[in-house]
Amino acid sequence: MKKIKRSEVVDEYIESFDSSLCFVLDELRDIILSFPGYGETVSDGVPTYTGGGRSCSVCVADESVVLNVWRCIPDDLREEFRWAGYRTLDGAVMIRPGQRIPRVLIRELIG
Repeated sequence: MKKIKRSEVVDEYIESFDSSLCFVLDELRDIILSFPGYGETVSDGVPTYTGGGRSCSVCVADESVVLNVWRCIPDDLREEFRWAGYRTLDGAVMIRPGQRIPRVLIRELIG
């Protein structure tokens, strides 16, 4: 399997936050880059991931990490995130430091 080149600019973005936010940002990065063909860059100052005709980004807002998928999250998946304790917005999921990373739900959302 081809190793994905990680962007040094994304490294710098992640490292600019405290360790609890860095952990969430790194975990999301690993999940997203595990999809075949996904790559990373920085767009509008935040890490952006593209692959398979889809795009998403991660950023920090209100002491949470926000995963933006730039499309409406299906109602059933939105409810699963909410039941698991995550705040959702149109096209975004907010993950607070200390919350378990919902790997399965994120994989379903990205894939």
